[in-house]
Amino acid sequence: NEEELEIFSSLTTKGSGLGILAKPLSDRNELDVQSFIASTLDEAAYDAKAGAAEAEGDVLVSCYLNERAKLLEKAIQRITAKYPDLEY
Repeated sequence: NEEELEIFSSLTTKGSGLGILAKPLSDRNELDVQSFIASTLDEAAYDAKAGAAEAEGDVLVSCYLNERAKLLEKAIQRITAKYPDLEY
């Protein structure tokens, strides 16, 4: 939502809020940026799955990490839906 992003962007006076990510840096670099984000999310999802496997004795931690991995995978799916040629 653009309105929310404007709020985030205005939270800092130097323009380094989250809203700064709302617009592509440039058409040429946008695919590289999205690839970097997707690969970072992929690593985090892998770590969450590994942590869930290690924490199988603790139901709360295991469930949290499994759901976190699912959420991160959904974020990757949204990125790849928007950028079908994306490689990460």
